[in-house]
Amino acid sequence: GHLHAKRPAVKGVVEGDDADLPIAADLAPLARIPHLRALDISDLAVEDARFVMGLGELRELRVAPRSWLSHTLGGCTIKSATKLAKLKLSLLGMS
Repeated sequence: GHLHAKRPAVKGVVEGDDADLPIAADLAPLARIPHLRALDISDLAVEDARFVMGLGELRELRVAPRSWLSHTLGGCTIKSATKLAKLKLSLLGMS
């Protein structure tokens, strides 16, 4: 399948600086990788990050700078188990 799609125009949504990046259509299959410890998705505009909840062994996550996700995370690189746990909790609240 294709990993990229065109960004839909959504009225009233403020886009970050990741507007020129290709959109990650569906990253949920990554949760099937049981021992994924580091993930760099900084080349993609991620609209749904709930797949992270299934990555139990994830220790490092890199996202696009100045994106909505980096603002949510408080940075574009997360190497803290505490910050990853907080991200998972906030994503759980979004679902």
